[in-house]
Amino acid sequence: MKIAPVILLTCCLGIVSALIWASVTAESTAGLAKEHAVHAAMQTSGGMQRDLGVWVQGVAVGVFTLIGAGACFSMGVKRIAIRDIAIATVLSLIAFVGMMVAYRGYAGMDTHLVSGWFPSPTNWQFFGVGLFQAAFVVVWVVGFRRWVFCTADQAKFDAIMERSRVDASGKVSE
Repeated sequence: MKIAPVILLTCCLGIVSALIWASVTAESTAGLAKEHAVHAAMQTSGGMQRDLGVWVQGVAVGVFTLIGAGACFSMGVKRIAIRDIAIATVLSLIAFVGMMVAYRGYAGMDTHLVSGWFPSPTNWQFFGVGLFQAAFVVVWVVGFRRWVFCTADQAKFDAIMERSRVDASGKVSE
């Protein structure tokens, strides 16, 4: 894909911009510690509300990273692979944004509910992001021979290797 380097450069600039934006965002950590519910002499960290101050920047970095990864995967492959890589990238984006939205809701609550086996953001991390990335790798490995180096390419490579065995006198070396 000829536009992939432009997409990758744009994503890198977007990541740097989001990180600079996050670094200048005012964040207060004062007063977040709370008394532990059972042990009165112990203090807890006070929740995850402080993470919400840089949530948008975190989403931006994640989205730019996933789009950049999709662009990297699409470099040097045949046209047939672009659609599959784009679908996998979109599914990864959906899973990531779903995880971040779940985390935003989770961090904003005082009481944390557990859905399924884990809290909601962990479910998204494991079942959404983790499984989509594993599927992405499986699709890449299965499609590699068809997308990057097919049977016709192997035949061309073998012919080049056969020609390279010819010595200066024109005889094929054993």
